[in-house]
Amino acid sequence: MLNAILAQRFKADKAILEDLIDKAEGMDLAGYTAECVATFRTALAQAQAVLADETLTEDDQKTVDAAVEQLTQAMNGLTAEGTDKPQTTDKPEATDKPQVTQKPENNVPQTGDHSQMTLWVSLMGLCAVSTLTLVATKGRRKAK
Repeated sequence: MLNAILAQRFKADKAILEDLIDKAEGMDLAGYTAECVATFRTALAQAQAVLADETLTEDDQKTVDAAVEQLTQAMNGLTAEGTDKPQTTDKPEATDKPQVTQKPENNVPQTGDHSQMTLWVSLMGLCAVSTLTLVATKGRRKAK
């Protein structure tokens, strides 16, 4: 019995991988380039193999995490047909012309920023009139 307890190993956590595979299987691949679809399908097949492997333990969690990362990158790398991938370079883009900031349009919509100010000014005016009325009423009562 002691040997059975010692032989017991905890399984790797595959919940994230399972959710990602479910999402990937539901994707419509029509309209993507053949190259990126092939990369995606390879990553999906490898992820499914990792998910099906029941022998993976906590010690093999890196394998599961690597499958998640690979499938995520393949999903993010899907490129629609007819679009060119942006070329990556180490050089920053340099232009001869200085960049001009955009000027606001003349027909900017009103946002109602003054509506709260009007409310506060009206409230202050009402308080001032009420205070003056109260002082005048007390002054008349004392005069009698």
